[in-house]
Amino acid sequence: MADETKDVSKTEQLSVIVRFYLNGKVHERFLGFRPANLLDATSLLTYIKETLSKCSINMQNCIAQTYDGANVMKGSVSGVQTLFRKDVPQAIYTHCVNHRLNLVIVDVCKNIESANSFFSLLQKLYVFMSGSATHSLFINVQYEMRKSVIELKALSETRWICQAAACEAMKKTLPAIIVTLHRLAEDRGRGDRSQEAYGLLNSIDMEFLCHLCIFTALLKDIKIVSDVLQSKDCDIGSAYTLIESTIDRLKILRNSREDFRKIWLEALLLKEENGIQDSRRGRSRRLPEHLEKFVYVQHCHKEKLELEDDYYAHAFLPILDKILNELERRFSEHSTIIKGMKCLQPGSKNFLDLKQLRPLVQHYGCDEQSVEAEVKLIPKTIERYENEHDVTIDNILKFVNFLHEYKLAFHEIHKLSIISIVTPASSAGCERAFSCLRRIKTYLRNRTGHERISDLAVLAVEQDIVKALDIEDLINKFDAAHGNRRIALH
Repeated sequence: MADETKDVSKTEQLSVIVRFYLNGKVHERFLGFRPANLLDATSLLTYIKETLSKCSINMQNCIAQTYDGANVMKGSVSGVQTLFRKDVPQAIYTHCVNHRLNLVIVDVCKNIESANSFFSLLQKLYVFMSGSATHSLFINVQYEMRKSVIELKALSETRWICQAAACEAMKKTLPAIIVTLHRLAEDRGRGDRSQEAYGLLNSIDMEFLCHLCIFTALLKDIKIVSDVLQSKDCDIGSAYTLIESTIDRLKILRNSREDFRKIWLEALLLKEENGIQDSRRGRSRRLPEHLEKFVYVQHCHKEKLELEDDYYAHAFLPILDKILNELERRFSEHSTIIKGMKCLQPGSKNFLDLKQLRPLVQHYGCDEQSVEAEVKLIPKTIERYENEHDVTIDNILKFVNFLHEYKLAFHEIHKLSIISIVTPASSAGCERAFSCLRRIKTYLRNRTGHERISDLAVLAVEQDIVKALDIEDLINKFDAAHGNRRIALH
C-alpha cells in the first residue's frame, strides 16, 4: 500500500506499508517515508522499490497492490500499478475501497443542488461560530442552557464521510446556535457581524432542518461501513460483502415510507423546539422590467418544498437514488479474481464455488485438480471440526486458521485463503502514518532530515514492536557498534 502527502515544509512524502499473515494474525507494517521529488509513475515506482529493498523485502512475493484513484497510480497504460505488474504479474491492483466510498458522498453532495446548498450553509455556520468573539458566546450559551459543550465540526474537502460528525454536532447544538445568532442579530453595535448573524438565522428554515435530519441518518450508516473498511482486520472480500449489504439496506430504505416518516417527524420536532419560521414562503421578489433585461439567468423550475410529500419526492428520494446509483456504479464491476476471493468467505452464498474460484486459482498458479478435490472435502471437515471443538467458523480469519491445521490436506485452498485475507481493502494505514507525520514534523522541526523523520515515524507508528524491545540489550548493541570509548553508556 502506498500514498503520498505534503508535509509542513511542502515536501511530498511517500508512505509505504506492507500487509502479511503470520502466526494466525494479519499484520500491517509501516516501512517509513520517502521524499518524492518527482511524482511521475516511473519515479514513484522507483521509490517504492527502493523502500522494499532497504527493508530486505523481495517484491516478487507481492500478491496485491492498493492505491487511491489518482491517474498516476491506477493508470492502465503507464500508471504505477501497471508498471509494477510488468515486474510482478501476479500483483493485482485494488482501488482503495474507502476512497471510492468517499467519492460516492462527494458526487452526491456536489451534484444535487439542495444537498450542495445545505452543506454550503453548514460550512458557513461553522466558520461564523468559530470566530473568536462568537465562539466564546456560543460556549457560554451552552453552559447557560446546562447542556454538555459540543464543538461544531469543520467540513473536509477530501474526507466527506466526516460530514456525518458535522451533521450530528449541528443537530445537537442547534438550540444554542439559534440563541447565539439571535443575540448577535439584536446587537446592532456589532455592525457587519450582526447583519451576518441575521442572514444566517433566516437561512435556517424547514428545508435546512429536513436535509440535516436526512444526512444525519444516511451518513451515520455509511460512516459505520467506512470505519470498518479502515480497520487492519478488513480484507477485500469482507469489504465487498459489507458494501453489498449497505446497498441492500439503502434499497430497503428507498422502498420504505416509514423510515422517511421518522426523519420528517424529527425535523418537525426540531422546528417546533427552536421556534423556526419558514422564511422562504411567500411571493418571490422580481426585478422591475427596465432592470430585468440586463440580467441573464438560466431559468429552471425549482420545486417549492412545503409538505411532507414534497420533501419525500424532491429531497429524500433524489439523495438516496444518487447514493445507490454511485455505489452500484463504483462497486458492481469488480474483477473475477476478487469474486473468487469472496467465495472464500464462510457464510457467502457462493462459498467454495469452484466456477467462481477458477479465475483466482489460475491467476496465482494453483493446481486446479487439487482445488477441485479440496472444495468437495472441506465442508464436511468444517462441520466435524465445529462439532468437536464447539466453535463456529464464520469469518475468513477463522477459516484460514482452521485450514492451517489441515494445510497438508488443503494446501491449495489454504494458500488462496491467505492471499485473500492479505489483499487489503483500503490504504487507510497510509493515512494513519500521515497523521503521525503531522505530529512529528511540525513548524519548529521543519529542517529535520528526511531519514530522521522517517525513523521517528516508524518508532511512533510501530509502538507494539518498540515497547517489546529490551532497552538494556539495545544500549549494549549500540555501544558495541559505536566503538567510541569516550561515551559512557553504563
